[in-house]
Amino acid sequence: MPSISRRGLLYGAGVSAALATGAFGVGRAFADSIEDTPRFDLSTDAIKTRFFEKPLKSGNVMQSFGFDDTRDRVYLAQVMDAKGGPGDHNKLGNLCVNQATVDGKVTGSMYLRGFGHGVGIGVEPDADGVVVWVEGDAYDAGGDFTFGRKIARVRFKAGADVKYADVPERDRFDPVPGATALTPALDLEYGRIGVKYNEAGKVRFRVYDFAEFKNRNFTPLAEFDKPEDIANRVYFQGWTLFGRYLYTLEGSNWGNQGSVYPDGNVFLSSVDIETGRMSQHSITRAAKFFKYREPEGMAVRRRKPGDPRSAVIHFGLASGNKGDRLATLYTKPAFVG
Repeated sequence: MPSISRRGLLYGAGVSAALATGAFGVGRAFADSIEDTPRFDLSTDAIKTRFFEKPLKSGNVMQSFGFDDTRDRVYLAQVMDAKGGPGDHNKLGNLCVNQATVDGKVTGSMYLRGFGHGVGIGVEPDADGVVVWVEGDAYDAGGDFTFGRKIARVRFKAGADVKYADVPERDRFDPVPGATALTPALDLEYGRIGVKYNEAGKVRFRVYDFAEFKNRNFTPLAEFDKPEDIANRVYFQGWTLFGRYLYTLEGSNWGNQGSVYPDGNVFLSSVDIETGRMSQHSITRAAKFFKYREPEGMAVRRRKPGDPRSAVIHFGLASGNKGDRLATLYTKPAFVG
């Protein structure tokens, strides 16, 4: 597994000018340097996968997804619907986690009650199956939104129904005490976990060594504010982490926040975690023929774990009718250089 070393506090000259353009997130990075790693080229045409307009267990849009690279499975999180019983599941923070083949056949699902909105999901495979990492400890964020105050891990078991209150303390993580709207992203290729959170009115990111995080050493490898140009006027819809770069997805359905056919407002961005600076910001017109088209979720699939250049980045789009939404995955497999 490629490694990334720690470094001392660094935020060099030229920061003020960068902040004036919104290109940097205010923050810190630690270690001698963050090693250079391949960066996905987000400007290339998106490629449709076999996971195209597939129904999931819940009729709501998918919120996030992640891959089990050892078994060719994908796990997708949604807000629960009425099949999980009565109640306002959005306000209660109740989630449905689907297990599916990479071509979109659902092979199992489980419920997570009182966890949050499912904005991010991490998938950690082991000999016994998969542990999913999600937000936990749901709270009412106002409006129709419920998010999590902590990070939780839960072993996936088809048919299970898990309440957050029943999650053992060893499986709850509080890396930024007092922060809200926490969501995780796993990078198993480089052995790291990222956490997005809200603190003091700002959206921020921290990146940790995954093994240290599980041992409750919450000293970050890097931390920074969300660059101002990302999700400034549209919804933040997903993110993932791979090597030196963090990737984000933003946008909304047609007719919302200036989304007009044929271009829409769905953007993919990459951020250098050493500097907090945005490296690329690119619109995608993938699936512009969808009548309903909402971006939802990002993840990296490692086709050959241990070979970073074999990896491909995916982003999701929701389609279909209200109460009967469908999930689609597109990919951008090329790297810069």
